[in-house]
Amino acid sequence: MKESLQAVLAGDQHLGSVCAGYGGRSLGWIEIERRVSLVAGAQGEITGLIVGPAARRRGLGRAWVEGAESWE
Repeated sequence: MKESLQAVLAGDQHLGSVCAGYGGRSLGWIEIERRVSLVAGAQGEITGLIVGPAARRRGLGRAWVEGAESWE
């Protein structure tokens, strides 16, 4: 997973975020990819979103989606 994350984040067409909790355990992650289409133009598309059980119902996923909506 570490190598995949590094490869994705090496370019400027992806944005990723991982949230670590107590003991270094991941609480979740989001991956956003910049895409350009003839109809919609440039936009970000969420290509992965995971919120672990320990972080659910606390607003983490919502905060990530709101951040993805404003990514340029």
